[in-house]
Amino acid sequence: MKGKAFVFLTLTSEGLSMSMKLPQSNGAALMLPFAQPTGYGLGKSGWVSANFGARDTPPLDMLRKWLDESYRAVAPKKLVAQMDSGAGAPKAEKAKAAPAKARSAPARKSAPAAAKKTPAKKAPAKKTVAKKASAGTRAKRA
Repeated sequence: MKGKAFVFLTLTSEGLSMSMKLPQSNGAALMLPFAQPTGYGLGKSGWVSANFGARDTPPLDMLRKWLDESYRAVAPKKLVAQMDSGAGAPKAEKAKAAPAKARSAPARKSAPAAAKKTPAKKAPAKKTVAKKASAGTRAKRA
């Protein structure tokens, strides 16, 4: 998903902690005793953290629904549409079944115009002008 996270999980001997983006159900989730807004300012964007002790039994059905909501909030619309149409995961098997074609290296992207270095223009050569010696200077040289 191009570097976007929809869940953060931490499992230690003390218990389970998870944070998810819940744009629709964050208000209801925050009323539960084990939930609070996610820190680092993420709570303002709808992120909710749920903490469970090592001996607690997490409400799995609710957490599954939260995971689904969080994924749909972050995933590209194309993938969400595939989920809704029942198409499931993208068809990676077709690519595997087809014979492998020789691939050429991807074309290099050219640098933006501002980043391209243009050769520096040479400054015009300085003209040296011979100074006329004054009569007094000519006399000293002789």
